[in-house]
Amino acid sequence: VGAVRLGAQIQSVPESISDGVNGISFELSRSLGPATGAHPRQVEIAKALFTDELAKLKTLVETDLPARERDTAAAGAPWTVGRIPTLRKH
Repeated sequence: VGAVRLGAQIQSVPESISDGVNGISFELSRSLGPATGAHPRQVEIAKALFTDELAKLKTLVETDLPARERDTAAAGAPWTVGRIPTLRKH
C-alpha cells in the first residue's frame, strides 16, 4: 500500500501489480538466500490481480473495441491509423 497526497489529505492507495512483482525481484536480487515465505503469497496475489485485469483487457480488445470500430465506420468516419481499412463499392 502506498500513499498519495490529495490537497491537504494523504490517501492510501493499493500497490500495483507491477510494484508487487518488482518488489519481490528487487529483494531477491540483493540476497543470496532463498525466497522468503511471503514471496510465494505475493506472487499468488499478483496472479489473481492480473487475471482480473487480463479479463477486462480481453473484453475491451475483443468486444468493446470492435463494436466501436463498427459504429465509427457506420457513421462514415474517415479511416484512422490502427483500424483495418475496408473497400466500399461505389
